[in-house]
This record gives sequence, structure tokens and C-alpha cells, in this order.
Amino acid sequence: SHARDLTRCRQHPTVKKCFDLVHTIRNKQRNLLSKLIVKMKSINISLGKMTEKTKMAGVMSWTEGMSTETDDGVPVAGERATMSTLPREQFMTRFRYASSESLRNAYVTNHPLHVSHLSGVITSTLCEDVFTLVNTQWNVLHEYLEASKMLGTDLGNSVLFDGLLSLFWNLRELHVEYRDTFLIDLERSCATANDFYRMMETTEEFWATLEQTYASLGGSGASVIHLKDQVNDLVALYTSDAVYAAQRAHTFVVREINQSSIPSQLFSRDWEDVFTSNEVVLSIIKTMEDYLYDFHNFLCNDLLYRKVVDSLIRAMVCFYITSLVRTADQVRRRNQLKKKQTGFANPFRSLTRMMYDLELFRSYFENLTKELPSLKPVVEEEMSVLVLVHECLGVAVTNTGDETSVEEFVIVMHKHTGGNMEVTRHFMGDLWFLAAPPTERNEIFEIVALM
Repeated sequence: SHARDLTRCRQHPTVKKCFDLVHTIRNKQRNLLSKLIVKMKSINISLGKMTEKTKMAGVMSWTEGMSTETDDGVPVAGERATMSTLPREQFMTRFRYASSESLRNAYVTNHPLHVSHLSGVITSTLCEDVFTLVNTQWNVLHEYLEASKMLGTDLGNSVLFDGLLSLFWNLRELHVEYRDTFLIDLERSCATANDFYRMMETTEEFWATLEQTYASLGGSGASVIHLKDQVNDLVALYTSDAVYAAQRAHTFVVREINQSSIPSQLFSRDWEDVFTSNEVVLSIIKTMEDYLYDFHNFLCNDLLYRKVVDSLIRAMVCFYITSLVRTADQVRRRNQLKKKQTGFANPFRSLTRMMYDLELFRSYFENLTKELPSLKPVVEEEMSVLVLVHECLGVAVTNTGDETSVEEFVIVMHKHTGGNMEVTRHFMGDLWFLAAPPTERNEIFEIVALM
């Protein structure tokens, strides 16, 4: 009985008209979605690599951007216009807006990390998300030129240059705006370095495809030269930011070391008297080894790996010297609180301990240069700084009033402090405070002041 009533209800003219209207709307939605999917699948990069959020956001931005617009030229949602009938200025306004909004969605969406089971390289979907939408925008531009019969004409070339220029400009501006937001931890920094490097390669491939497609891009006119400059600048930007992201990863290693017991142990009384096998520096080297193994797996090529190793070597030398200065500062603060404490309890023993620390660093760094020979100048430069600090401490311990010898070390140290006399004076003062006899600690300030 209920089924008969439902059938009778559906046969009522008004109800039947409503059902027919719903059916028509659903068919239109399916047809529009099918056309969009076909358009998205026609691009070079696999759509399957994009996150669902980016796909929907990109498609919506593209659809709205190519829809009707208000009197002030800002695109709004509405009935989509036929591309071939759009005036050139109106099309370009919509194209620029759609390009900017869709690419922005690609940057702000979540990009899941992926670790290769074969190589261990870590990446995210950023490169695929961005360049899927780049190819979509290019297809829209190309179809407009074909539909309006402007392809290959002077007017069409003008539209082509204008569209591509805005596309590359949006890529640069949005990249600069969002690049630092990805450097939140070690894994994400490595993935970002790889993503930026892949974006550089993809940009070069995309430009090569454009040159094969449009003969006008092989010319030497001012517009072509300007467009090529924009592409070259974008490639250089991606490359430099890939290197920066890889180098940035070393800060998370330094952060872990700073949060460990190493800073409180280095140059402490235990460092002088208890850790007779240089266990503190061995802990630093072990931490470096563990992270360099991860870096070697995570990063996609030798250039990025070499850059992060370079940064880590410099950071460890900086950490060692900073710990020395921090120790001098802590002793001074205790003395100001009437807690009498000298620098090194046994300066000669401390010099010996430091000498073996430096030997361990040198041995480990030189082993790294066997794998990466280009790091040899870096190791020599950084080790020369450590040796200079060690020798200055030796002069502070053994100095018997030979001002000429001290002045020579001050001059050399002054070059390493960037020519800043205040930095030189305070740093040399810290070394003398830790190692020189109490009666001679102020001597260094007088010598630097006279120089």
C-alpha cells in the first residue's frame, strides 16, 4: 500500500517536475565534473600524487577564476563563460586571479611526507601539488589561444608571454612567502630541500616543454628575454632555497646537543679530571655520526648532503668555542656572587685535554673528506681556528711577559673576529681569564688597548 501511494505521488505533475529538475541538475554536475577530470588528467604530472584537499581547492579556484566577474574586474562564482568569446583583457584578469589563488592553495595545504623504501629519500607532495596546478593553468591558456584562433599570431604571442610571465611571477612570489613555513623540524627540512630541488628540475623541464610547443619562445625579442630571465631567476631561487633548507637541518642537531648534558660537561671540572678519555667530544662526534647517517639517506643528491655536512662541521667548531666562552662567563658570574672560583683548575692538564679533543675532531672530519673531498678546505679552515684558540691558551699559560708573542696572536685572532676590536678584546680576555695566572689576567686588556 505504501509503495502504491509513493508511485502515485511521483506521478503527480508537480512532483514529477521536481524529480525531473533534480535529475537534470545531477546530470549537469556529472558532465562538468567529467570535463574537469579529463582536463586535469591531460597534464604531464600524475594527478594521483596530489592530496585531495589540493585537488579540490585547485579545481575550485580554477573554476571560479574562469567564471563571471563583477564590474571592478574581480572574478566571482557564477555561470562559466565560453573562453573563446572572452575579450583578451577580461581573460587575462581571470587567468591571473585563478593562477594566484590555485597556487596559494597548493602551498597552504598539508603535504604528507613520504620515505622511499629503496633509497630512504624523504619528500612531500609539494612539488607535485604546485606543478599539477601550473600545468592546469598552462592548459587553460593554451586552449584559450586555440579556441580564439590566436595561436601563433602576434596577438596570441602577446597573450602567451603575458600569461606565462604572470604564472612564473606567482610561482616566485608565493614561494618566497611560504618557503620558511616548511622548515619546522629535521625531517621536514630535509623533505623541503628535496622538494625545492625537484621544483628546480621540474621548472627546467616545464620550460623545455614550452620551448618545444611554441616557436616564438625561441626568439630573441625583449619579451622573450624578459620571460627567460624570470625563469632563470626562479630556477636559481629554487636551487639556493634547496641548499638553505638542507643547511637549516643542522640546527636541529645543534639543538639536541644543547639540550643534552654535553654543554654542562664541556670545559667543566669533570672534563678536566674525570673524562680522561675525552668522552665529551666523543659524544659530540657520535651524535654527528648518527645524524649524518640520516642526512645521507634523507637527501636526494650529493650537493645537498655536502652542504649539510659543511654546515654541521662549522656548527660543531662554533659550539666548541662558544662553550669555552660560556665557561669563562659562568666563572665570572660566580666570582661576582662572592663564590670564588678560578678558571681551569689545572691549565696544563686542560691544554692537554683540549689537544686530544682537537685530534679527535680532526680525525673524524678528515674521514668525512674521504667521502666528500670538496670539504677539505672547510676542515682545514675550521681546524685552524681551533688550533689558534688552543695556542692562545698555551701562550696565556706559559707567557712570561713576552708581549711580542702575545701581540702576534692578537693580530691573527683579530682577523678571525671580523676585524672587530671589541670582540677581539673580550675573547682574548676570556682565554686569559681561564688559563693565565691570576696576576697576569688583566695584562691582555692592556696589550690589546695599546694595539
